Amino acid sequence: MQKYGGSVIHQQQSSDGILEIVEANGVRSMHFGTSSRQSSFLVADPERLHLTYVRSMTLGLVFCPDAKQVLMVGLGGGSLTQFLLNHYQSCAMTVLEKRRDVVKASIKYFDLSRDERMQLLIGDGGDFIHQQAFRKKTSYDLLVVDAFDHSAMADSVRGKAFFNKCKEIMSVSGIMIINLWGSQRAAFQENANYLLRVFEQRVCFLPVKGRANVIAFCFSPHYPQLSQKKVREQALFLECSYNIEMPLFLKTLIQHNPKTIKHILHKK
Repeated sequence: MQKYGGSVIHQQQSSDGILEIVEANGVRSMHFGTSSRQSSFLVADPERLHLTYVRSMTLGLVFCPDAKQVLMVGLGGGSLTQFLLNHYQSCAMTVLEKRRDVVKASIKYFDLSRDERMQLLIGDGGDFIHQQAFRKKTSYDLLVVDAFDHSAMADSVRGKAFFNKCKEIMSVSGIMIINLWGSQRAAFQENANYLLRVFEQRVCFLPVKGRANVIAFCFSPHYPQLSQKKVREQALFLECSYNIEMPLFLKTLIQHNPKTIKHILHKK
């Protein structure tokens, strides 16, 4: 069956909705009943991050090079999860995914590997973060939120209360990376304003070229200022290591956030 410009290799309906896996021109993608791609990877080169917005999210590595505790909300096809596992060799990672069928598909169709460093949980990411904030047992160096349904950001991973709980579970030098949807202007502005208030203006926004995605990088209030020179060097190193346009992303981030970036980077 043909759909979304490709061949449907898997389709199922559950109480969570439709899940479709479509392949076209060597690219395999996950869909939730619409043309929007929840995840994509190159069949011939699964380790390369195919979607621009996912590559944009990896810019967080220049600000958080040595994460030991990582929490991810939203699995999709698992490309970013796998990438972070490969990069952070000594990290402990917890991944929350609400849909059991998505977990099964990510393993079967997107080569997500079983790894003893990763705890993969079925459940609501918003509920989990509220529980973690209440227990106060773990502080996360890197928190990644990329949770969408078929049309928008999931309700449980947005809003002031949720962002406050995220801040509570971050380490002193921790950062949160969250994928926002910019085309729904009112909802985007509301979430952006909440992030700025909760993180005391220490938020940088990175618009993704050619996409409606806007990636927000939220820094702990006690995040230590970094050398702009060293961050640029790290971006160049990562570009060479992973074939990701890190210097371009970093340049765009600095240009779009002139007031905020001076609190994150110094010029020495």
